[in-house]
Amino acid sequence: MRSKSTTLGVGLAVLAVAVVANVPGDAQACGGAPCQEGWLLPADGGTVPANAVAFPWRLDVDRTVSEQTVPSVDDDVVFVKVEGETKTPLGVSLVAINASLFRIVPEAPLEEGATYELRVTDFCGQHAGVAARSATFSVGPEASVPTDLGTVVANEPVRETVSVLTNDAACMADADAVTRGLALDPSEDVAPWISLLAIEKKIDIRVWASATPDPTTSVYALCEPPPPTAGTVGLAVGEHDAEFTAWLYGAESDADVQLHTAVEAFDLACGGGEPAAPSESGGGGGCALASRAGTGDLVAGEMKTASLLVGVLAVLVLRRRGRRLR
Repeated sequence: MRSKSTTLGVGLAVLAVAVVANVPGDAQACGGAPCQEGWLLPADGGTVPANAVAFPWRLDVDRTVSEQTVPSVDDDVVFVKVEGETKTPLGVSLVAINASLFRIVPEAPLEEGATYELRVTDFCGQHAGVAARSATFSVGPEASVPTDLGTVVANEPVRETVSVLTNDAACMADADAVTRGLALDPSEDVAPWISLLAIEKKIDIRVWASATPDPTTSVYALCEPPPPTAGTVGLAVGEHDAEFTAWLYGAESDADVQLHTAVEAFDLACGGGEPAAPSESGGGGGCALASRAGTGDLVAGEMKTASLLVGVLAVLVLRRRGRRLR
């Protein structure tokens, strides 16, 4: 017969696991997206220097499967030279940087003035209804490997209503906030390579947005107390520091080039006035991740609850065992 302590322990453990299992991921909040979206560089329509030697590919991660597919250069990568209606297949190799990031390395040097097409398997295609990611790009003159990334530029602050994630059934709630857009102003040094950059954005030393081809991000601070069930509350009102870091995977075949901006100070001040009216898609409707939400505090509430339950479980089990020993 199962003891009371065992029954209680199992019940609390199941409850703790249930809480942890329901912690929303950065692209999965409120039971939504089955995919963590990847990317392929160069950007479609972009230009790369003739001395580029590799193209980075971040795999899509399918959250509905326990084991991710390992890509094959024969089955999952197509690289062709485009001349009018003719597409000539070219050889490439696939080099793993880590489990989800790869370099696609052409076997022959790129030709200045030529146009190429690169196509890779979309491993979340069954959810997105597409079979591949693709990019058609042109080749410009050779360029020196850059040493200067550029600077972070902050747009003017805007007082507006934003949608923040909540930990209840509504998924999102409207909140009065001040927002600012941040963007990379690329240096002349890095400009020829811009189509091959993956850019991470840090605010106050913490990663605010992970490395993607997007050279922009948006930050916000609430101008009122957050909703009681808020799962993410952005930054604090006041001064902050922004720094962008870029990885250039295509300039050297056996190493990545890492570049940093200088730290740029900016402030988030609510000031006077009323916020703009919320958009029709904001607050309470739907369960999509708030576009302005940072990555730092999305799951803090849920993880604290799970930790508390696990802690209670441990204390109760120890007390039960202590009684048996007396």
